[in-house]
Amino acid sequence: MPMRQLSMQVTICKDGESSQTSTTTTIFISECLCEIHDSSNRIRCGLFLTVLIAVTSVSATYLAQSTYYGEFNAPYFVTYFSTAWLILMYPIYTLILFIYSKGAYSPKHAIREHIQIFAIHEFTFGHFLGKSALFCVLWIGAMYTYTKALDPNFTNAADVYAIYSTHYSFFYILSWIALFELFVAVRIIALIFSIIGVVLFLYTDSFGSRYMWGVILAVTSSAVMSIYKVLFKKFAGQPGFGKLSLFLSVLGLFSSLFLWPVLLVLVLSNTENISGKVVPWGRVCGTMILFLFYHLLMNYTSGLTYKVFLGLGVALGIPICTISDYVFKNLTLNGMEITALGLTFTGLLLVLWPERCPAGLYKPFKCCVKNEIEAQNREQRSHSVVHYNKD
Repeated sequence: MPMRQLSMQVTICKDGESSQTSTTTTIFISECLCEIHDSSNRIRCGLFLTVLIAVTSVSATYLAQSTYYGEFNAPYFVTYFSTAWLILMYPIYTLILFIYSKGAYSPKHAIREHIQIFAIHEFTFGHFLGKSALFCVLWIGAMYTYTKALDPNFTNAADVYAIYSTHYSFFYILSWIALFELFVAVRIIALIFSIIGVVLFLYTDSFGSRYMWGVILAVTSSAVMSIYKVLFKKFAGQPGFGKLSLFLSVLGLFSSLFLWPVLLVLVLSNTENISGKVVPWGRVCGTMILFLFYHLLMNYTSGLTYKVFLGLGVALGIPICTISDYVFKNLTLNGMEITALGLTFTGLLLVLWPERCPAGLYKPFKCCVKNEIEAQNREQRSHSVVHYNKD
């Protein structure tokens, strides 16, 4: 980013005795403005992404719930269909880089590098297939239980969304245990809030009710997703966009090739009906598009802003989802349900609190103070030298 220069000079001493100090002060302030401009852009982008992620995730949730239309009740088919389209991730990534590099990009060489996402010392094809199959099963399990919990006969969308968001707390505690993450006391409090919130959701309705089973499905989805994230971080770390794109494409490919027998069994047993006249293709395709867009936002925008803003997008979705249930579906919440939503929302905010505040959020302002102090010290030293020479 080009450095912005001030349009005026700061004159400190008389008769041009400290022109060097004035120039230094100007450079300091220019650097400070540059850092503020860069971080302010990241913050503005982060706020925009927060709102966009919240709207996208809530819209995807409601559209997935709307697929329970008429005689259609096929959460596994919706999950299978949406996941299959992840195959497009790596071809799109490759095409963009090929166009951007004007043909200089070599896909064959890139695939050799990106396929080693799980390789620690030496790549083996069996090792890669085994890890991919494991993540495919976990992914489908998390998405299926989430979609199944959205069945209107079980519970409302806001409760499912809030319970699923607790996977951030479960992910932290599992990372602390398995990956030796830094201990942060406030995140333990967040975990306690999340657990209490889930328990209150369970006690909202009578024991053994359909609502309770919906809560259990949502908790299962949250737990499986947290396990998925911990294992992915353990085996893949923080992969670049290329490796991540290839992984998502392999995830979609594996689900398409190896998990269709599950769908066949569900159809033959009349558990799910996917005949052409029954399937609401518009809603199913809309769910798939929002599903892909949401994961694009969560996986490919971290370089544009601070990661905390991405999590805040999920948190913002809880009140939006709750208000939407009240306004559009005329659903009323009892005191215990409101308390549970409040606790899960607070727990999510606490677990998102970084152990170290991102430097960009305070560094420009710290820079301003530091540069101002340094400039003042230089001015004082310059005055001292001038007065000494006069004497």
